[in-house]
Amino acid sequence: LRESGASETAASTAERWRHVIFTAVLGLFDSQRMKDPALREQFERSVGTVPGQIAETLADMDAPAFGGTSAWLDESNAFENLFLALPLAAVEPPDPSRLLAVLHLRDDEPTTRHANYRPAWNRTLRLFNLLQFLPEAWWITHEGVQAGRYPEFAPTGEAQADATPDADEWATATELAAEPLHPAMRQWAIAGLPVPEVGFELADDKGEVLAEAELAWPKERVAVLLGEQAENMAAFEQAGWRAELAEDDVAERVTNGLAA
Repeated sequence: LRESGASETAASTAERWRHVIFTAVLGLFDSQRMKDPALREQFERSVGTVPGQIAETLADMDAPAFGGTSAWLDESNAFENLFLALPLAAVEPPDPSRLLAVLHLRDDEPTTRHANYRPAWNRTLRLFNLLQFLPEAWWITHEGVQAGRYPEFAPTGEAQADATPDADEWATATELAAEPLHPAMRQWAIAGLPVPEVGFELADDKGEVLAEAELAWPKERVAVLLGEQAENMAAFEQAGWRAELAEDDVAERVTNGLAA
């Protein structure tokens, strides 16, 4: 009964967040332009070819409105775009499940060298932390599209051959990892980060285990520890690792650590 009550509480909390985020996002629709056919053309041209689930979602929308932020609307921000589409019938009564949100981050090499890029990356992570409560929210990156990591957005409409193994490895790692880390791991997978080792043991030259971490990227020397593993942080840091506790902003901190 206790587990059932906890599940219901978590579900109701997620539902409240969906409505809060949905209400906030509605403010990004310009009532003067959102039904303009020219805006729809601009939306679809900027997203690019949208095969797969995204195209199906748009095709099923009755009288959609369009909105968002950033460069596709001729705004100054050139690092990320937020594309929003919503059938007018879903505004009242509010139906967050029918809102399509596509957050696209430019991560090609020339862009990432820009002095203002790191704040934009952090801002994008924080934004997707909120958008992930919406059922039809997607986060894609320029390089991820080019590499075929998202079948729906691949330039040819098909995933490249090396996309499936990564997806399978991420799915396996997420299943093995502690549940509180699952949201962060989904973000890392979407961003195209390397798949971590789950249940990592830090050993010395003699093979003696010095400390344990829930997740680790040995090549990058980055580890994520659960609360009960906090006493192991010193051992990782003394060995030259970056050790992070699995707290609310762990997705952002680890991403920054891997990019350093």
